[in-house]
Amino acid sequence: MPVMKRLYAFLIMTFTALAAGVPQVVLAQDLGQILSPILIIDRERLFIESALGQSITARLNDISAGLEAETRKIIINLEAEELSLSAARSTLPAEDFRALAEAFDIKVQQLRQDRSTAEEQHLLDIEKAKATFLEQVNPILAVLMQEAGAVVLMERRNVVISANSIDITAKAISRIDTLFASGAVPDGTDTQ
Repeated sequence: MPVMKRLYAFLIMTFTALAAGVPQVVLAQDLGQILSPILIIDRERLFIESALGQSITARLNDISAGLEAETRKIIINLEAEELSLSAARSTLPAEDFRALAEAFDIKVQQLRQDRSTAEEQHLLDIEKAKATFLEQVNPILAVLMQEAGAVVLMERRNVVISANSIDITAKAISRIDTLFASGAVPDGTDTQ
């Protein structure tokens, strides 16, 4: 029997230690709200699924489409110029053709560099827009944290395992959508 008592005492101490080390999630009785010192958010999902994030994404997609259309137009013009240059080859002296061909090559290289720079800038603009989005929604997340009595908000990707009840992503999306629809959260297109 002493072995059973020691095993029972060991199990009680182990479960007590485990329970003390794990943040407690409490459901506020009348509010249906989670109270927890630690909450989790999926920032990528917040951006993709919120109306504000979708508005920003639509604007960025429009810019991207404009860049692609501009690139297609440049390609068409270069192809036409190349055909014209090829057709003129037989009628021009070799030195004149070589000068035109070299000028064309320089033009093509410069345009490639310009397009590459524009694409890199667009990628930077996308990252900046996402960072600005997070700055805009941080006060909303802070309110949600305060409502839950949380002291830490962690990115879902950095959490190995957790209770789903402390993930506030859906609630945050709903709150952002409500505030965005009311105009309380601008979409970043204001020029003021």
